[in-house]
Amino acid sequence: MEIKYIIERVKNVNPGILLGITLISIFSGCDTEGDLAEEGTYVSVNSHDFTIIGDAESELGFYINGDSLVNGTEYYPEGTVLNIELRKRETGEVLVDSTRTTVFGEDIIITAFYTGDIIIPMKPLTEKEREPAPEGYKKVRFINFIKDEGFLGGKTLKLEVYGVYPYEGGSRPEDETMTDNPIYVIENIPPDDFSPFINIPELETVSRETGLDIQQTVAKIYDAETGELLSDAYVEEGEIFPGFPSFGIKRNVRGEKQIGNLISAGNNNAATLQFQSSFYEEVGYVYSQLIIEALSE
Repeated sequence: MEIKYIIERVKNVNPGILLGITLISIFSGCDTEGDLAEEGTYVSVNSHDFTIIGDAESELGFYINGDSLVNGTEYYPEGTVLNIELRKRETGEVLVDSTRTTVFGEDIIITAFYTGDIIIPMKPLTEKEREPAPEGYKKVRFINFIKDEGFLGGKTLKLEVYGVYPYEGGSRPEDETMTDNPIYVIENIPPDDFSPFINIPELETVSRETGLDIQQTVAKIYDAETGELLSDAYVEEGEIFPGFPSFGIKRNVRGEKQIGNLISAGNNNAATLQFQSSFYEEVGYVYSQLIIEALSE
């Protein structure tokens, strides 16, 4: 029987890398003769739990006590001191250096974002950060990993998040409208870094408080430092438009209703949500949000 910490495979993160290593405690192992060893004495390292996205040249690698981690599973006795490094393979430059001691029943997780220029290591959550949000709320934080030639990327963002609900006066059953005022505001999401954890109300909580059937959210995105509106959200003929979908402007920026909401937050006590951008020749930049399971407890 194993205690496993599962890292969800993250897809379509562009540009960037999410790398994770999980050391998994096991209840039993086998000695060199094949007999069952004493329970709780070994910790396993599974290479298949690593997630690397965007490293097309495979320029990064994890090393444990100087040895490159290869495909498969390595076992270490409990109490072993592990020097874990994330290096550039060609130059040997160390990007992340962490010393951990294997403890039975505990996972050791090392995660970092890599852009090709910078590395953003993930620190283990504190006990305060692990505390769950009040009932009806989720505790979340954001990382702004948008790379879009300076439109949103590189800026500290502020999100005004509005509720979206059915518009009963519309001409079609699917017509929607949005609340007049934001249902919550997310302040100061820095570029290439983590925001503090905040408590965000679940949609059921907002619906109960407003008396509206809130089904989704949509965000207006501002430059937190200047107050400039960067990405609008509005209603037109019963349809919600996030971003700037008009082809009449210099850039065709399209957003989605997922940004700033909790649809992907899961059941974690504390979830980390990443903002990302993708460029498509047909439509320009499209923005999205995804949960980073390796960064959540």
